[in-house]
Parts: sequence; structure tokens; C-alpha cells
Amino acid sequence: MKNLAKMIRQFGDSAVALVVNFILFLFNGIKYIVSSPARLISYIKEFLEDTDSVLKESLIALSICAVGDLCAGIILGNMEFFLKTYPGLMVIIPGAIGMRGNIFGSFGSRLSTHLHIGTISPEFKRSDLLDENITASIILTMVLSVLLGAIAKVICIVFHFQSISLYDFVLISFIAGLISTIIMLPITMFISLKSFEGGWDPDNITTPFIAAV
Repeated sequence: MKNLAKMIRQFGDSAVALVVNFILFLFNGIKYIVSSPARLISYIKEFLEDTDSVLKESLIALSICAVGDLCAGIILGNMEFFLKTYPGLMVIIPGAIGMRGNIFGSFGSRLSTHLHIGTISPEFKRSDLLDENITASIILTMVLSVLLGAIAKVICIVFHFQSISLYDFVLISFIAGLISTIIMLPITMFISLKSFEGGWDPDNITTPFIAAV
């Protein structure tokens, strides 16, 4: 009889402890759920405060880049007659756009790095380092333009696309590369300089702008 009463008492104590623990669990869960929005808002505020400059600079640059891409699409959409006159150019256009963006985007990033560490003057005074970067960008553009024209012709042959001759591909690609170099080099330098002078990080500005141009 005593053992039975002891077992009942132990069972009662365990049941009470289980109910108490369950109530505490529900309480903590409700407390966490109620406090979650406040925590989330606090976390978002801290995040925005820490990344305010990066977000602001990147958002402006990427918005302009998006508008530029849309304009490029509109222009390309109105070039139907030109593309029919010179078949195969549609193969080379995406590669040419990507190549220019990669070359001059990396050129802008190098300028940004040198501006930050002080190895290049913000006035872009003549120096061996600046000359080397400009020369490297020019050579890369010219060589890759010729290579891009040849690869585009090979792709057209492999996939049986109607296309212009190899000479025309290379000539068009080379001339386009030359024109883009004359335009893009000073623009890249100008954007890097002005963003640096304005207290903005050129790394957040230059590459999206160059991609848009």
C-alpha cells in the first residue's frame, strides 16, 4: 500500500513538473515570437547603418546600369536591317559587350586600388604605373577583338549559321574595339577620379557604370 502511494506521489510530481515545463516552454515560445519583429527590425537597422554607403553607391550605379542596358536593348532591336545585311554579327555582339566590360571594369578596379593606396595621383599625372595600365588595356582590347572575330566565324561555321567572311568579322571587331578603347579609357578614368574625389568608393561605382556604357 505504501509502495502504491509512493508511486502515485512520484507520478503526480512528474506530471506537475511536465505541465510546468510545458507552460514555461509555451511562455518562452510566445516571448520569442513577440520579440522577433523587434529583433528583426533592430538587425535590419544595424545592417543598413553598417552598409549604408555601399548600398547607396551600388544602388545608384546599378540603377543607371539597368537603364543603360535597356537602352542598349532598344537600340539593338532597331538594328534589324543592319543585322540582316551583315549576318552573323549577332554571334559577336554579346561577346564584344562582355569583353569590353571585363577589360575596362578591371582597369577601373586597378585604378581604384592605386588611388586608395596613393600610388596613382588623383590628378592622373603621367607615371609609369598609369602608362602600364593604359597600355595593357589597349593591347588586351585589340588582341581579344581580333580573336573574338575569328572565334565568331568558327562558331558560325560549326553551327551552320549564315555569316559574313572571316576578314569582315575580324575587321568589324577590331574597329569596334578601337572605337570603344578611345571612348572607354577616358570615361573609366573620369568616373574613377570623380567618385574618388567625391568620397565614394570607385569599386562600387566604376564597374557598373562601365558595364552600362
